[in-house]
Amino acid sequence: MGILKLGRRYEEFEQLCYLPRRPAWFSAEHMSNPYRLLLESWLVEAIFAPGNPGSEHTPRVECVSQTIIHVNPLNPSGDFKVLIFGQPYYQKKTARTILNLVNYHRQGKE
Repeated sequence: MGILKLGRRYEEFEQLCYLPRRPAWFSAEHMSNPYRLLLESWLVEAIFAPGNPGSEHTPRVECVSQTIIHVNPLNPSGDFKVLIFGQPYYQKKTARTILNLVNYHRQGKE
């Protein structure tokens, strides 16, 4: 799983991978067409950063949904690209879960 470790807030991003090798349930053919989401940096931190409530569940979500999630910086302004690899049905289901978390965090910010 690709997740971001936030060193200095919004300055240093280090990509971590919790999976040492491809899981047996994950077919290489699923790497060719990831589901894409674009998120602002504060949402990435709220949802995926280690130490934030809920972030420790991400590896389990990947295993249960048979997806692999990669979070990558998109541009210097702080936007991020979230790539969800897996079977299309599970990609969409995982994306809906992430978008529900986005809505939750946006409501909490208002």
